[in-house]
Amino acid sequence: MVQRIVLTLWVGGMWCVGYLAVPLLFKNLDDRMLAGMLAGKLFFAMYILSLAVVVILTVLQAIKHRGLWWRNWRNAALAMAFLLVTVSMGYLQPKMNALKAQRDLGHLAVLQFDQQFKPLHGLSSALYLLISALGLAVVAAGIDPKTRIKDL
Repeated sequence: MVQRIVLTLWVGGMWCVGYLAVPLLFKNLDDRMLAGMLAGKLFFAMYILSLAVVVILTVLQAIKHRGLWWRNWRNAALAMAFLLVTVSMGYLQPKMNALKAQRDLGHLAVLQFDQQFKPLHGLSSALYLLISALGLAVVAAGIDPKTRIKDL
């Protein structure tokens, strides 16, 4: 039960931040740089929460199912989410932040910034969508392999 609640809150947060809060920031704030900065902070917070939740759920599943936990597709989905979050946090976000800093210092022209930033932003958005979809699939199926739809 606790696992289901934690999983649902995490995935709900991912969807609320990525597909509700951030678009509303860009729609309602006149300052796009401020909207981007706030969006980055929201995504970072969700990524930290994602790492914590995935580790907790994986450990709980490993304890519950002992040596067979890794055979469950749900745990594979959580492991993939963990990997994608670490790629986004460890590579994409720092690279995007460095480009923003160079732009803010005047070291990058707008065209140069756009040419380098947009592909990274697109990849980051795609990874976020994939992480959100993986989480949603696990929520829909239930965390425990013995859980049936009627038990949810």
